[in-house]
Amino acid sequence: MADVFEHLEAYAGEILHGWSDDEQSEKPPFQVVRLSGGPYAGTTTFSTLGLSNFPLPNGKTGDGARLIRHELLMVVPKDAVPGNIAAVLQQAGLEALSRNAAYLCGEMLGPKGVLFEGYEPKALYASNPVYFPDDFASVAVDGVGDVAFVWFFPLLDEEIRYLHTHGWPAFEARLEKENPDLVDYRRTS
Repeated sequence: MADVFEHLEAYAGEILHGWSDDEQSEKPPFQVVRLSGGPYAGTTTFSTLGLSNFPLPNGKTGDGARLIRHELLMVVPKDAVPGNIAAVLQQAGLEALSRNAAYLCGEMLGPKGVLFEGYEPKALYASNPVYFPDDFASVAVDGVGDVAFVWFFPLLDEEIRYLHTHGWPAFEARLEKENPDLVDYRRTS
């Protein structure tokens, strides 16, 4: 069994930097880290680290209810790292804690205004980290259990409208068909 730190470094390279303060210099209960690599050449990964210390309900009731431990990821081009990406990921983690619910695949966070200054994306989409090898999606941590990794990628305006109109299964089918580079927030719709 590995821990989250080792698991991240095994798949996305060495941790280069970590942030543990928010914009008001307050200490959130987890960090955001930048790793040296990503799922393919020319990418870099940002992840929460410590969010999995807080098991969160999956939002279901009855037999489907369970607690989920997860860390949140974003992957961007190495040559175009938005200056506020750590803050965006930190905010997503803090929102999970404040709403007391885990993010589920197919869920949209936002829209809440422009994510990265000068670019269109205004919302994030929660997905499995499909650009990484399958073994990356979760890790069994001794004394804790399974920790899942939720990949957030930015959504463009047209993608937000399509998701609202057609739902997440149709949206994901369209992504598979068109195969856009979801890592590049500068992409066209």
